[in-house]
Amino acid sequence: MKQRALSILLFLAASSTVGCGSESEEGVTSGKPSPVKMESDWDCDGTNDTCTTFDDRGGILSSDDGCDGVPEYCYSQTYDARGNVLTTRRDEGCDGVLDSCLLADGSPSNCSLCNAYTYDAHGNVLTKRTDFDCDGTEETCHTFMYEGSNMTRHEVDEMCDGMLDSCEAYTHDANGGVLTNDSNCDGVTDSCELHTYDARGALMATQSDDDCDGTPDGSCVSYSY
Repeated sequence: MKQRALSILLFLAASSTVGCGSESEEGVTSGKPSPVKMESDWDCDGTNDTCTTFDDRGGILSSDDGCDGVPEYCYSQTYDARGNVLTTRRDEGCDGVLDSCLLADGSPSNCSLCNAYTYDAHGNVLTKRTDFDCDGTEETCHTFMYEGSNMTRHEVDEMCDGMLDSCEAYTHDANGGVLTNDSNCDGVTDSCELHTYDARGALMATQSDDDCDGTPDGSCVSYSY
């Protein structure tokens, strides 16, 4: 379900120049409006499980598990003169204090995340190298492939050692929303998504179709602008 949220963010988020940024930046500026809130109902039972807010540039502001109005995490971004994200930092408890974190290997982190990007001539992100604590050491490397502005393949090298650790392939609808997901790039579709849009082409809702039969049967996500 978290991966499904990521595929949604691929549609929503925008990237520009090489720098540091948040995890949700893969993609291309679409010209469509960015949502100020995303409400996720992971089992479509009518109760939202996670609510995420965004600033006017698309950067994540807060994450509220349970959607009770009390966010567990707040985020702050810095931007360059062109409006591109340079850094993002997490505040657990939203108390205004940058908290200590642990990386996956148990080592301390300053709750920061820095990404370095390369782009093609159309502004699509070709590679992303992630430094999880902004200490100058890149821990994860990503490679992206496209048809037009739509991402069709995402490869991950977890150690930046030249070895492919995971791969996903996507197809898209006419508005750029992810339609199908091949979770290991073996040519077999593993899940599908159904989207609704407003007259501007802005994404309004997404439902998962886990068996790709055209009937929603998984998570439901809605957006407000």
